[in-house]
Amino acid sequence: MKRKQIFRLQTTITLLVCLVLAFVLLIIYFMFSQQFKNQTRRNLEERVVAVSRTMALTPSVQEALGNPQSSFNIQQYANKIRRLNDVEFVVVIDMEGIRRSHPVPELVGQHVAGGDEQPVLSRGEHKISIAEGTLGTSLRAYVPVFNAEGSQVGAVLTGVLLRRVSAEASRNQWILYWGLGLGGGIGAIGAYLLARKIKQTIYDMEPFEIAKLLKERNAMLQSAKEGIIAVDEHLQVTLLNEEGRRLFRQAGLPAKLVDEDIRSIWPGLGCDKILRTGESVSDEEVELGAVIVRVSSVPILVNGEVAGVIATFRDKTEIRMMNERLSGLSSYAEALRAQAHEFRNKLHVIYGMAHMAYYDQLQAYISETLQTHESEVGAVTEQIRDQVMAGFILGKMSRAREAGIDFVLLKHSSLPEPSRSEVMHHLITILGNLFDNAMESLKAEHLGLEDPLIELSVCYEERTGELNCIIRDNGSGISEEIQTAIYDKGFSTKGDDRGMGLYLVMLRVKELGGRIDCLSRRGEGTQFTVSVPYAVKDAVI
Repeated sequence: MKRKQIFRLQTTITLLVCLVLAFVLLIIYFMFSQQFKNQTRRNLEERVVAVSRTMALTPSVQEALGNPQSSFNIQQYANKIRRLNDVEFVVVIDMEGIRRSHPVPELVGQHVAGGDEQPVLSRGEHKISIAEGTLGTSLRAYVPVFNAEGSQVGAVLTGVLLRRVSAEASRNQWILYWGLGLGGGIGAIGAYLLARKIKQTIYDMEPFEIAKLLKERNAMLQSAKEGIIAVDEHLQVTLLNEEGRRLFRQAGLPAKLVDEDIRSIWPGLGCDKILRTGESVSDEEVELGAVIVRVSSVPILVNGEVAGVIATFRDKTEIRMMNERLSGLSSYAEALRAQAHEFRNKLHVIYGMAHMAYYDQLQAYISETLQTHESEVGAVTEQIRDQVMAGFILGKMSRAREAGIDFVLLKHSSLPEPSRSEVMHHLITILGNLFDNAMESLKAEHLGLEDPLIELSVCYEERTGELNCIIRDNGSGISEEIQTAIYDKGFSTKGDDRGMGLYLVMLRVKELGGRIDCLSRRGEGTQFTVSVPYAVKDAVI
């Protein structure tokens, strides 16, 4: 069902930016409009004060006010000054407040109107006021007039009507109107271009489409059976899905990686090289802590430029576990093959003795064969309850016997069934590699040894919950100089393409949370001791 949408994202952004812009411009208008009005009023105040001061300092005006017999025409002079300075009125008054000049000649000789003349007449103060006069409400300035002796003889009143103040302020605001209009127009165009750019950046998608896409992507990422990790061009982790976090926890690494530098956590991933070259990596084996994973990495391209790397990785554990299970089955098959071969030989012997009627010898032979079976197969299956491990040991016994080497499972050995089969598969890998190393040492270096021997002890300690495995041979041993390096990947004294056995042993021991020790001296043989936590399968009652 398509979601109903009133406005598209581009329209919404444009309208929102325009509304914000209009609000800002409105605030600017009120602020500057008031400033224009105040400035206009200050200018007019300065003008009327200047006119009044000029008139008050004019000697002719001072003499005319001080001498009633003066021939100076104050009315004409005041009207001339009024017109030159573009003010509404210039009124000269005497100390009684009687007008000596006025724009309306009929009002000359009458008392000045407004009622604000007392401060200037009684105290000689300069005064700016707003008062109602004969011409209307006006902004006016009083300046006292003094004669040559310093005595006040009157005052000059100059003013402009308030409606003129408002009119001049409005005329001066046209620049503000033009500026606001231009700013609004540019802002509206900018809002449209910004909205268009944002829409192009998100590939012309609407918000609900992006939300839907993110939900689908998140569902796919979290349901994937492979780990997925993404980094940006600065090698900062931007994404890690749930399977990836599980694998990181399994490897003993922190699972919260977002915004972390991938080089400090997983340097083997090689994202920096992919960012430089832009080349993909397919199905490469990489170590993730104690876990080996297979990784496929591809660069993220934006407008032809590498903007990051996304990698998928999966644990080889399942494949390895299957291989190890097959190894266990192979051990069974090997044991059965060896036993079948021996059984066939024994049948031939029994058939020959029966044919020749050597019944006493036949009875002794059969008795010896049964004892051998009980000492090997019976003892192994009695001590080792896990069938996979029992088959593994029987197979190794057959191999050792064919090579002329004694392989002994010590009598005190006991191995109950584990609660998790994965533990047994790891143990098979560990013991199998240690046994193969002992076999190769005895066969390759000690062909002249009279009694080549391999001893195996497998004991479960109920008190500590640990399984202790000891495998010992009487070969030439390992020199102390190389004992610290035998677990390194690729280290071997047997030539090229070797050196993985003990490395895998150490990996499996670490995975199980155990430890391994090597005790060896040159000419005295080698003993490996492996101790791992071991949970026993609950007994069925």
